[in-house]
Amino acid sequence: MWIALIRILIKRSKNGRTKTQLNKKAAEYNQKLKEKYLQDLKERYQKLGLTKDSILIFNKK
Repeated sequence: MWIALIRILIKRSKNGRTKTQLNKKAAEYNQKLKEKYLQDLKERYQKLGLTKDSILIFNKK
C-alpha cells in the first residue's frame, strides 16, 4: 500500500530532488519489508525444525 502511494507521489512530483528523496524512502521501505519477511520466514522454518537442506528439499516439491 505504501509503495503504491510513494510511486504515485513520485509520478506527480515535478521536482527532481523530491523524486530522488521519495525513491530513496521507497528503497529503504522495501529493504525493511524484505528483511522482516526473511526474518519471519527464518523463524517459521526454525519452529518446524527445518535446516537449510530441508528448505531446499521442501521447495522442490
